[in-house]
Amino acid sequence: MDESGKYWAIAAMGVAAVLVPVSLMVFSALLSRVRIRPVTPPDQEPRFQRMTYESGMVPTGTANVQFNFRFYLFALLFVIFDVEVIFLLPWAARFLTLGWVAFLGMALFLILVLVGFLYEWKKEALEWQR
Repeated sequence: MDESGKYWAIAAMGVAAVLVPVSLMVFSALLSRVRIRPVTPPDQEPRFQRMTYESGMVPTGTANVQFNFRFYLFALLFVIFDVEVIFLLPWAARFLTLGWVAFLGMALFLILVLVGFLYEWKKEALEWQR
């Protein structure tokens, strides 16, 4: 196989990475223009015709529900530590063959993550109740 033949798979993935989202956006735009009028039973009350479907139940209350910001903070911390594990697992699998440079690089990475964790702990970002 010549040199140019090696990159066909990468080019195909690049084309797919562009075509799939673009085609989904075009399909969504086309579907949004289609007007389908629902058939309503004659005995249904007019005030229920434009309501949001809520599992067959009449919705009560308002849609503006306040939630604690700590949910977002915990989700963000989970993502950060999940990415740490993504970096840590391949390194641990090849630990003996990588050498001292990789060991020192991972030690620096873990020290930085530990400093971030200690900062979160000091600022009490991990405490739910204050």
